Amino acid sequence: MKLEWGNVPQWISALCALALAALAIYGLFFSTTSQALVSYLQSELAIRNQRIAGLELREQQLQLSVNTAQSTLRELADKKAVAEKQVAALNAEQETLSQKVRDLGLNLSNAEFSLVREKITAVLASTITPLDIILSDQLDTPEGVRAVVKRPFDEQSAYIKEIAGNLPERDRPLAEKVIASFRQQCSRFSAVVISIPAMRIPKGEDFSQYNWDRSRHPLAIKLQDLVKQVEKARTDIEACFRAVTP
Repeated sequence: MKLEWGNVPQWISALCALALAALAIYGLFFSTTSQALVSYLQSELAIRNQRIAGLELREQQLQLSVNTAQSTLRELADKKAVAEKQVAALNAEQETLSQKVRDLGLNLSNAEFSLVREKITAVLASTITPLDIILSDQLDTPEGVRAVVKRPFDEQSAYIKEIAGNLPERDRPLAEKVIASFRQQCSRFSAVVISIPAMRIPKGEDFSQYNWDRSRHPLAIKLQDLVKQVEKARTDIEACFRAVTP
């Protein structure tokens, strides 16, 4: 086909018309697609916003729950602290009361112990053992004073046990405790041993040199000194007994 230059403007016009038609069709298609895409994106955005809003609401609810739980936990901790203080106060009060009960029991026990001890002491104090008179009277007898070993602690222990055995039945168990304490706390006197040798003033002894006073005789003086040692030991033992504690 031969192009005629006289028809060129027509051809250009036709081509421009086709180009405009193509652009119009493309613009129409692109506009519809863009609107659909925009609508889809807006829909997705709305859904995501709803989800975000839901998550934010859930977060707020969880935070509120956490705050409530923390507040409750603090209240429980405060209540626990108060309860622990109350328990500690009650325990202290109970311990104080228990100590008072123990003290009262101990005081009662000590009072009963002291009462029984005093009953025995009263009998001891009222007992007279005129050892000096008995032995002195034997000095000028044919037999004289026989040799003897005095153990005051053993003698007093035996006598105290005899006294305790004569107490009322209700006092005897406690009296045994008194005797046990006495033997333990006063045991130092068990080492006291006094030996009195045999001695006799011969018959017909001349007392004129002693101004007729037999107590001035050397044997009488020696015997008197030994008797005083025995009596002192007894006195010390009785004093120790009076101070015996449970």
